[in-house]
Parts: sequence; structure tokens; C-alpha cells
Amino acid sequence: MLVAFVLVAFGCASEQHSRRDRDSRWKLPVINALDVNRDGVIDSAEIANAPAALLTLDGNKDGKLSYDEVHWTNRAEQSGEPEPVIQVLDADHNDVIDAGEIAGSPAALSTLP
Repeated sequence: MLVAFVLVAFGCASEQHSRRDRDSRWKLPVINALDVNRDGVIDSAEIANAPAALLTLDGNKDGKLSYDEVHWTNRAEQSGEPEPVIQVLDADHNDVIDAGEIAGSPAALSTLP
């Protein structure tokens, strides 16, 4: 009886761990950078801090974010559509979030529903 309980508990824990891994795997680096407190919500303070948070993704320190710096494989890429956050940040839709768009990120993020 105890063995069955342990196996069921382990199975539930494994399922929750797998779900957590799967959910985090779908998050974009942009979302991870913006959601500083990791509560799943980008609040007003995090929106205000967006320019600094986004620049943490600038791997080559050129002052802009390329497609490679802000994406990884996810459902949106499979469908060919960028995530809504990327769509509003990349105002001119050239697959680069440039310095002006980074500076304007709080206003852009505020347009999201």
C-alpha cells in the first residue's frame, strides 16, 4: 500500500515537473527578461524597467536585439507568427528590436491587452 502511494505521489510530482518544464520551454527570452519577479505577470514596474531588462538580452552588445537574441523554438515560430510581445516591440517589423524600439518598450508593452 505504501509503495503504491509513493509511486502515485512520484507520478504526480513528475507530471507537475514535466508541465512546469514544458511551460517554461515555451517562454521567450523576452518574457523571461521582462518578468523579473517570475510571477507570470509583467506589471507596471516591470514595464517601466523594460528597456534595461531587454538590454540584458543583447548578447553582442550592439544596442539592439536581433531575432536570434529574442527567440527560441516555440509554438509561434512553428506557425510563422511572432509572439504578440515581439510584434509590439518590433514596431517596424524588421526582425530587429533597435535602440529606439527598446527605449519605447514601456509604451509598446502598454498596448498589449
